[in-house]
Amino acid sequence: IIEDDSDSIKNSLKTVFETMILAVIISMIIIVLFFGDLKASLIVGTSIPLSILTALIAMWAMGYSLNMVTMSALVLGVGMMVDNSIVVLEACFRAMDKYSTIGLKTRQTAALESIKTVGESVLGSTLTTCVVFLPLGFMKGLMGQFFGPLGFTIVFCMLSSLISAVSIVPLCFVMYKPKENNHAPVHNTIQRMQVWYRRIIDKFLNHKALVLIISIALFISSLGLLKYIK
Repeated sequence: IIEDDSDSIKNSLKTVFETMILAVIISMIIIVLFFGDLKASLIVGTSIPLSILTALIAMWAMGYSLNMVTMSALVLGVGMMVDNSIVVLEACFRAMDKYSTIGLKTRQTAALESIKTVGESVLGSTLTTCVVFLPLGFMKGLMGQFFGPLGFTIVFCMLSSLISAVSIVPLCFVMYKPKENNHAPVHNTIQRMQVWYRRIIDKFLNHKALVLIISIALFISSLGLLKYIK
């Protein structure tokens, strides 16, 4: 044997797999910190394994293998898998605020209303992400062999997370009755940030022309930095 790269390839795959597991764990920790409710966190967290499993099925149907490219795509998709579920669950909580009595029927109505409210927005945001990565799947030649599976894998993850968000999340909201926690670990920090943001945006809205001019100037000046990028 003159040269053997199998050990380095296996180590690289192991590193990517460990990164994916770590990404799932960190994502769940952040979800718990923001929601402060175990049921709500687990409902959102179900999007990750469901999306990964669905993506794996689609990858098998496309004839892809688990390699560094496809596993890296799964790692990239982990953070985006929970976005739709968070939006839908938050919409469910907002819809519940409209009702004084809390019961099974009320939760069903709130779940349906939340999908009517944010369904199109969630669909639009998911499709915009998909159309960015989809062209990678149709690249030709050697680069297409590398980036094709990456693009399609991320698209599979996003589409499966969308289906999970509009079906599993409302169902779990009705069945397991999660509660909105105003005493979550980061609740006070977010409230202070919102107060600060309202003050800033109020000043911005009172000086619209100046903000627009500064934004255009920053954009033009940033283009001038292109020549310094090697």
